[in-house]
Amino acid sequence: MSTVLFAPGVELTVTGKPFGETPARDVDNLRRRMARRARIAVIVLIILACTALGIIWHIGQPFWGNWPHVDATVVSQREFVAKYVDCDLGLSSVIDGRPQRNHVTFGDPCRQAPAIGSVVTMSYSPDDHGWVHLPLCQCAGGFTVGFTGFLLSFPLAGCTLWAVLAVRRLRKVTRLGASPWQEVTGVVRSASLKPGGLAIELVIEGASAIGMRFGTRGISFFPVPAPGSTLSLRLAGDGSGKVLVALPGHWGESLGLIWPVAARLPAR
Repeated sequence: MSTVLFAPGVELTVTGKPFGETPARDVDNLRRRMARRARIAVIVLIILACTALGIIWHIGQPFWGNWPHVDATVVSQREFVAKYVDCDLGLSSVIDGRPQRNHVTFGDPCRQAPAIGSVVTMSYSPDDHGWVHLPLCQCAGGFTVGFTGFLLSFPLAGCTLWAVLAVRRLRKVTRLGASPWQEVTGVVRSASLKPGGLAIELVIEGASAIGMRFGTRGISFFPVPAPGSTLSLRLAGDGSGKVLVALPGHWGESLGLIWPVAARLPAR
């Protein structure tokens, strides 16, 4: 047996090294698995961000696409109700020497729209002459661009959080897993599930009682240990109080904290 410092004031007697001197991050391809997850998360984020930018760029073409302009005559008006009262304007113009008939939604009642027979400036897409825009009516198009960006921000924010957490986990696993797995055994003084994971107090022979908290989602299902039961853990860390945690007989590992019971819970 030997003792290992896992946190300031926490030097525990270890019962063995189940994988010898192999770094914990190399056991069961731990670092490779974390790197793959981080890589997938970053790739998905890049694809989603590029797709969102492409959508915004496309629907915003009337504003920043440098479309050519042409004079168009208002030939019809038709008022309709969607969420608000809007006016459909029929426009007649000549584009590239060819007569063109288009319809645009003005965004206000017809009484506020250009009258039939009036001439307005119309911009049009060079690639699709059926896609036109009235520069005098910026509100509806601006709302569409802004609302689309707002909707796209939710999946982007979620994917960004996923990628950041995956990269942070990879960095922590790489740092904490540089040392080999150490196995410790103690008697459970108390155990409970909390929002931050499983919180337990252990009494280990030859050391003062310690407190631990670690996530349970990364480890295959196991029951909450009962007070008075014996619990074995596999730990790897850098002595800062942050550790990798695994349970003998269960697949997976998680990140955790360890501290002397008499001390306050360290900040994450």
